[in-house]
Amino acid sequence: MKKIIFWFLALISWMGGMECLAQTVSGKIAGYDYVDLGLPSGRKWATYNVGATKATEYGNYYAWGDTAIQEVYDEEHYKWWAGRYNRITKYCTSSSYGSVDNKKVLEAEDDVATVLMGKEWRMPTKKDREELTAGCTWRAVAKYGTSRLKTMC
Repeated sequence: MKKIIFWFLALISWMGGMECLAQTVSGKIAGYDYVDLGLPSGRKWATYNVGATKATEYGNYYAWGDTAIQEVYDEEHYKWWAGRYNRITKYCTSSSYGSVDNKKVLEAEDDVATVLMGKEWRMPTKKDREELTAGCTWRAVAKYGTSRLKTMC
């Protein structure tokens, strides 16, 4: 559970702190701006995070597979926690943590981007994140009083 939360928070921090130098709005999908970074998959990325209103905002924080805004990240507050030690009931890939279903991609009803932004949107998969990381050149820059990542695709 702690590993899941760590990677989720790491992703949110990483995504919230990234800015693409080539980030001009390419168009709109379901009323939300997107940027086409020219990646091989053709995946289009939102210009800002779920819950934000512009690229310089972090947006809201959500646990994996939960569509409710989170303030606390622990087992007690996790939607798919059964209330017992090491018992995750959905999106579990290890019997050490609960009932294994091997789901690694969110179902639409558990995907906060789909729920809040429409069926055309979804949270990035591991494959999406790997393509973004490999398909762009990253460098750290100081902006807005903090160190941020910039990408050139």
